[in-house]
Amino acid sequence: MENKRTTSIFTYFIEQPYAPPPKYRPLLPTCEQVKLFPIIYSDAYHDRRYEYFLNKWYDVYNEELDLLFNKFLSRFKRHQIKLNTDIDTIYNDFIETMYYYYMS
Repeated sequence: MENKRTTSIFTYFIEQPYAPPPKYRPLLPTCEQVKLFPIIYSDAYHDRRYEYFLNKWYDVYNEELDLLFNKFLSRFKRHQIKLNTDIDTIYNDFIETMYYYYMS
């Protein structure tokens, strides 16, 4: 006698009458249930949080960012493009753009 394991797979369907699912009652009456309300944070909260993470990220990568910014400005100098905005504003916008691009 051989010790051979055999299996077979077949599918079958059973026809049953439709029964709607039962509706359960809540554990507590409506007046005693806990009401959850969303907390709406102000824009100032989001701004402070964004600046906190931006500053943390800037502290780690400030040398690389300075190098990239200097390369960025060198192209303007090479092509003699004049800028109407001061360098500090451009630098801050550059840092925020890099943060948004790399951290999103």
